[in-house]
Amino acid sequence: MGAILGKHIRDFLLQHERKIGILPRRPIIEAWLDRPSMAGCIQVLDEKVAYLLGKNGGRAKCCQWFLSGDNDFNAITAERYVLDYLRSKNPDLRENLRNKGVDAQLRVNGDTIGIEVLALQCDLGEWVFCEQLPRLLLMIGCGQDRTLTITFSSQRLNVEYQNGGMEPYLEKAVRAIRTQDRELLGRLDLSISIEPGPGIIVWNAKPPDAENWFDILTRNLLNKLTAPQKANQLKRFSRNIVFVGVNQAAQVNWAIPRIFEEIGTGANCYRPQIQCIERFWCAQLAVIGLCYFVYSLDQREPFYPLRILWQGQNDAVTIAV
Repeated sequence: MGAILGKHIRDFLLQHERKIGILPRRPIIEAWLDRPSMAGCIQVLDEKVAYLLGKNGGRAKCCQWFLSGDNDFNAITAERYVLDYLRSKNPDLRENLRNKGVDAQLRVNGDTIGIEVLALQCDLGEWVFCEQLPRLLLMIGCGQDRTLTITFSSQRLNVEYQNGGMEPYLEKAVRAIRTQDRELLGRLDLSISIEPGPGIIVWNAKPPDAENWFDILTRNLLNKLTAPQKANQLKRFSRNIVFVGVNQAAQVNWAIPRIFEEIGTGANCYRPQIQCIERFWCAQLAVIGLCYFVYSLDQREPFYPLRILWQGQNDAVTIAV
């Protein structure tokens, strides 16, 4: 008999079923376990859970990861992909599995460097919407024998999520799709088309506002770094490097195609945009270096080559990426 796919995740969820039962919504990871298209992702995620469960404080980290809502799930997923990769390249990396302090530290030439991981959460509302809506439609038997094309506004979804309105928004979306209420769909910034087919959903995002992406990659992240709690965490070490986890499937990754790849490889198609990003971070005092880490859930290594953007030439340290 072959090994059970996602065994450590399944065991963990089973052990915490009582807590899951009182959550407002069951964990997204639970729906992924038996989804054939997610098999490769579950295999990699299960390895990460097995690692954490073998560490002091790892079970509490898993509880935060899977049982504390979508925001923590997204943030800790990025954290685990970044830190597991860095540890494979830097065996002396020391992780901090507690909720306080920077995420890890690394000794470099006799100096201790703080390592902090942030998740690029600009598309979290979109991600929750695309994960939860199919489950809700399936529960009422809607669309099982048709191909449903849904066009949505990422900006609207993220505003709804940030304002705590995603639950009622989803309920209205389900009602509008079931009744094909065009007026309600319009108020939700949604449109649909329905054709005979195998019961699948095709997602279309309205064209993004490219002007927003510079803020997403710079000012929005700086606001996180300079928020009081994060700023206090970073004060423990005089020098810190921030890794920004970006899900490869996120809209920001295709809104400006290849920009993350070109940051890593030094290609020239987006050189002006990359120079603007570099100049922005060089002018900030919050950290000595920043690195965009694009990950894919089914891969253990970053999707693109990595390059740390240093605040200045004298700040560069030797860290294997």
